[in-house]
Amino acid sequence: MPASTSLRAVRRAVAPWTGYFLASTANSGTVSSLVDLKHPVRSSNFQEDMLIGKWLLRPDSTANDRVRLVAENGYVPLQGTLQPDSDWSAVPLAGEVYEIHGGIEPWDDLNGLVNTALMRCYVVAEFPVDAEYQATRHGLNLAAPWLQEAAHVRRLGYLYPWESRNRYDPYVRPFFWEAVDDEGKVYVEHGPRTFDQAETIFVQAIKPAYFSCRTTAGGAFGERSGLAADTHEAPVATEWLAAATLVEYWDRIAGQLPEDDKQARQALDRQTRWAAVFDTLTAKYLHLPARNNPLRTLVVGLSTRY
Repeated sequence: MPASTSLRAVRRAVAPWTGYFLASTANSGTVSSLVDLKHPVRSSNFQEDMLIGKWLLRPDSTANDRVRLVAENGYVPLQGTLQPDSDWSAVPLAGEVYEIHGGIEPWDDLNGLVNTALMRCYVVAEFPVDAEYQATRHGLNLAAPWLQEAAHVRRLGYLYPWESRNRYDPYVRPFFWEAVDDEGKVYVEHGPRTFDQAETIFVQAIKPAYFSCRTTAGGAFGERSGLAADTHEAPVATEWLAAATLVEYWDRIAGQLPEDDKQARQALDRQTRWAAVFDTLTAKYLHLPARNNPLRTLVVGLSTRY
């Protein structure tokens, strides 16, 4: 089964590397408190200042209730009670999941980094293009508006009208083609080869995973762009997207500090280490199809396009 991850899974994978993190469930609550009777929130230790000022996230609540800070003097370890810095409109229910974050605002900021990181992770996508009669080139962006770089096109093929994609491989008939960038759009040039208007061109390209997400586990990848709710999923492994997110996170931290600052150098060092992890995982999860324009090398060597 192809790898996939949810927004909740990747956020929880990233958060421990950014600062304090705890994921738990409430036992009860009021509009001004959340009670968790489980360790480490409930404790007889003198740790009243451990959670003060940290982000308190209720990911399954409405937008107005989702994010708070633990209020000053708002943590009572002996009772397992957390008080938000402003009241909620809805009471935390028994069994409701919540999270405490100490490094980064966990919804708008962290989820924003996750979605930016989705542009670093690629999946292989196939899409059909209706052939234009006697044309020697075809634009690809009507069928694939997410395709912005010609270098991302990997294979080109075609099927006759009587051939089913489920029974025939469109990429087994070699012909010259070249993908080109043209004022922000991508075209494939394939002259002198032309097609009948009843034929269908098939294209395989790499696609940023951001454009290939789904709303629920039972949905179809590609039905939405990006992750906006905890149930939304991306077609990539959790560890891969987490590493990409941490590259973005440490890049942001470094960018907020003077270049000669010790903490900035430490942030850049951590970014470099996570970039190496990301590169390793990219090699593990992204399997590029070989380009199938075998005549290109000969054509280039002869210094002529066709």
